[in-house]
Amino acid sequence: MSRIFEVVQAMSGQKNCIVIPGPYLDYFASDQQAFALAAVLNQLVFWTGKSSQDDGWFYKTHEELAGELRGVSEDQVQRVVAKLRKKYLPGVIEVSTRKVNGTPTNHYRIDGDKLIALIFPPALENAESRNEKREGAESNPQNHGVENAEAREQSREAAESYLYTDQYTDQHKQIIEPVGQLAPPADEPQEDPLKIDYQAVLEAFHTTLPELPKVIKMTDDRRKVMRKLWKGYDLNIEKWGAYLRYIAKKCRWMLEDRPDTTSG
Repeated sequence: MSRIFEVVQAMSGQKNCIVIPGPYLDYFASDQQAFALAAVLNQLVFWTGKSSQDDGWFYKTHEELAGELRGVSEDQVQRVVAKLRKKYLPGVIEVSTRKVNGTPTNHYRIDGDKLIALIFPPALENAESRNEKREGAESNPQNHGVENAEAREQSREAAESYLYTDQYTDQHKQIIEPVGQLAPPADEPQEDPLKIDYQAVLEAFHTTLPELPKVIKMTDDRRKVMRKLWKGYDLNIEKWGAYLRYIAKKCRWMLEDRPDTTSG
C-alpha cells in the first residue's frame, strides 16, 4: 500500500463527525449525488485503515454505514455503493460476503493504489479532459484516467526543469536535443509553428507559483526547454496555466526546500 494512500486514509472518515475530503467532491462534481458518493467512499476508506485484519478486509452492513453518515437510508447506501463500484471506481472497492456470527455480511476492501490513480490523475491532464471522461463513464466505466508511473515521473521532471535550465554551472549544463527542423538561414525567416508567447508563460508562472524563484530573463536555453515541453505535451497557454494550478494545489512538495531563491 502506497504512502500517499495512508495519508488519504488518515484524513478520511470519523465516527461522530463526518469530514469529506475536497478531492472526493471534485472527482464526483458532475454527479447530482456527489456528496453522497464522497461520503460513502470516505467511510469505506476510513474503515479500511481501521481493519484488524492484515489483508485489509472489514465488514459493514448498509444499515451501519447509513447510521454513521446520518440522513441517508440503508437502501440509499446500497445504491451508492453499487454506483461507486460499477460507474466511478471499477476495481477499487472489493466486496465479499462472509459470515459474521453465522450471519452473511458484506466485507469490503479498498485498493489504495487504484483509488489514488483515479482520484489524482496525471498533472498535465486538464479539467476539460477530466470532465469528458466523467461524461463518458456511464457508457464505458473504464474511461476514467489511470495514472502510470512513467507519466508521473515525466511530470515531475518537467516541473523541476522547465524554467531553470541555465542556472547551473558549465560543468552541469543541460544538453537539449534540437526540436523540429534545422533553423533556416537568416535571410529566410520562417514562422514559429508553436507560437509560444514567452511573456505570457512567465506571467502565468510568477502569478501561480509565487513561492518559486523569479525568472528575470527568458534565455535561449529556457526557450529551448519550453519548446520541447510545449511540443512533447501538446501545450498551449491555457494548458500551461492548468498545469501550474495543478502543481500549486496538488504538488506542494515541489515548492519546498528550493536551494536558491535569488538567481534569475
